[in-house]
Amino acid sequence: MAKTTSIPSHVLPLSKARFNAASALSTTVVLAAIDAEAVDDVGTRIWQKFVFLTAFSGVTSATRQPIGPLLANIQARALLLDLMREVVSLGRAIGVSLEEDYAEDSLQFCRTLPSAIASSMHNDLERGTRLELDWLSGWIQEKVASMRVITPMDRAIARVLSVYSEGGP
Repeated sequence: MAKTTSIPSHVLPLSKARFNAASALSTTVVLAAIDAEAVDDVGTRIWQKFVFLTAFSGVTSATRQPIGPLLANIQARALLLDLMREVVSLGRAIGVSLEEDYAEDSLQFCRTLPSAIASSMHNDLERGTRLELDWLSGWIQEKVASMRVITPMDRAIARVLSVYSEGGP
């Protein structure tokens, strides 16, 4: 099967047989009270999580605040949404099937989270340990360097947090 995007082959849509097997596994784990779902387009699902995770991690870390105060503040909430929109734009530019307004859906999901929750990267920052920055905003900045996708909010987050990327106070 020829690859049509830069998405690794292990996250391309499943064949019918593999989807059926994944569905059977999903049913089994759901019966075991584990939240699971078989999807036929794993790449899109991974990107949906990436949209949320990059923005959530970046903003909770850069502000050193959990999600509640960020959602309550109009400027912080706008930053969160802008970051999500930038990641959606990148995903769409490389061929991921994300809806144009997926960022709004992701922000809506944030409203369901407990207000005291923060990202693992925020927690790493507070502990002074290495950040996941290279795999989130750092990866986005590497990717957009050769593309016509503009991500100024993500670039700012990557630059601000780069001081702490290897750990430290």
